Amino acid sequence: MKFCTTLFGSLLILIQIAQAAKNNVKHVTSIDQFYNICNNANGSYTMVKYYTTWCHHCKRLGPIYEELSDLYKNVEGDDNVTFLNVNCEIFGSTLCVDLPGFPIINLIKPLDKPLNIKEFDWNSLSFFERIWKRIYDKLYLKNPYWQIDPDRIVKYQGRRDVEPLDNFIKTVKAKDELSKKVSSILNPNYHCSDADLFCKEGKIYLLEFLEQLDHSKQNGDKRDAIFKERMKLENIIRNNEKSVDKDTLQVIKLKLELLNTYEDTIQDVQHDEL
Repeated sequence: MKFCTTLFGSLLILIQIAQAAKNNVKHVTSIDQFYNICNNANGSYTMVKYYTTWCHHCKRLGPIYEELSDLYKNVEGDDNVTFLNVNCEIFGSTLCVDLPGFPIINLIKPLDKPLNIKEFDWNSLSFFERIWKRIYDKLYLKNPYWQIDPDRIVKYQGRRDVEPLDNFIKTVKAKDELSKKVSSILNPNYHCSDADLFCKEGKIYLLEFLEQLDHSKQNGDKRDAIFKERMKLENIIRNNEKSVDKDTLQVIKLKLELLNTYEDTIQDVQHDEL
C-alpha cells in the first residue's frame, strides 16, 4: 500500500513538472528543493501556493497563479520572484503540516542573514550512535537547513485575482525596501552614495529631529514629541496624498518609518533600565 502511494505521488509530480514547463511556476518535488529555493542567496522573493487537487478554490486559483507568474517571467535581479506550487497531498505531513486550509499563498522574503545552523559534534558519538542518529534524522525530518524565519513569511489574505496578488507582491517588496533603507539611515557608519538622494534626505531629517529631541530629557517627553511629529506627517499624507508627487510621498513615508523605528529603540532602552 505504501509503495502504491509513493508511486502515485511520484507519477503526480512528473505530470505536474511536464505541465509546469509551459509556465513560470515550479512544482516542488522534494523538501530539499523547497528550502533551497526559499533560502536562496540571490536575494529574490519566493511566492508559494499550497494546494490540493480536490480543492475547488485551488482549481480556480491555478490559471490565475500561472498568469501572475508570467508577469515576472523575464524579470531579473532584485525584482525577480520565484513561484512555487506545493501539493499538500504529497507534502501534507511536512511542508503543509500547520496549514489551516487550502489554498494558502505566502510570499517569502529573501534571507537577510545566514541561517542559524548549529554544527553537531559527531565525534562525541560512537560509530553505531552516528548511524542511528542519521537514520533518526532522516525519518523525523531533522535537517538543520530546513528552516525559514517566520518573520520572512507574509500570508496573502486578499481576493485571489491577478491584480490584487500582484499589488500584494509589490507592497511587501516596497515595505521591505523601506525597512532596509531605514536601517541604513539609522546606522551611523553607513554613508549614502551621491546618487541616493532619498537616503541623504533621511539622514538630514534624522539629525535635525534628534537635535530637537535632545531638549527632551525624559523618555516620556521624547515619545510625546515623536507622537506630535507623526501626527503632522500623517496629516500631510491624508490631506495631500493625491496632490503630492510620488517622490515627496516616499520621503514622508520614510520619515514616518524612521520615527517608528527610533521610538522602538527608546522603548527597548526603557525596558532594559527596568
